[in-house]
Amino acid sequence: MPFVDRVYSGVLRSLRLISPLASFGSSKIAEGIRGRILARGAFLEWAETYRDPTRPLVWLHAPSVGEGLQARAVLERLLALRPDLQVAYTFFSPSAVALAQKMPVHVAGYLPWDIRSEIESLLTPLDPSLILFTKTEVWPGVAAAAA
Repeated sequence: MPFVDRVYSGVLRSLRLISPLASFGSSKIAEGIRGRILARGAFLEWAETYRDPTRPLVWLHAPSVGEGLQARAVLERLLALRPDLQVAYTFFSPSAVALAQKMPVHVAGYLPWDIRSEIESLLTPLDPSLILFTKTEVWPGVAAAAA
């Protein structure tokens, strides 16, 4: 693993450890941390209950509202071509919660911590056929786990 990737992963692991201290209150930071803490479990529960392994799954990540609006246009076209798809949608910003509830997806939630091991724990149960990022957003943990 390259040095920059080790530093990125180490910083995120450290933040994840201390994040519960900042998860109280109504700030956007607290909301995002709570969402990230709960996200993994929600995706695993959906995969266990609703994931249809006979249907391809697209995992679409758009960090905030602006990217989410762009992603929705792409997703709507993709679903018009392939209505059989199941779609998991992740976001980073608390501002995207309301948009996520309106997206034509099967499951939506915060992107769990972008740590390879956390993402890998979702890849097997979700079993995505395709992972899409918006614009130039690349999440190293997701990319490494998917590779």
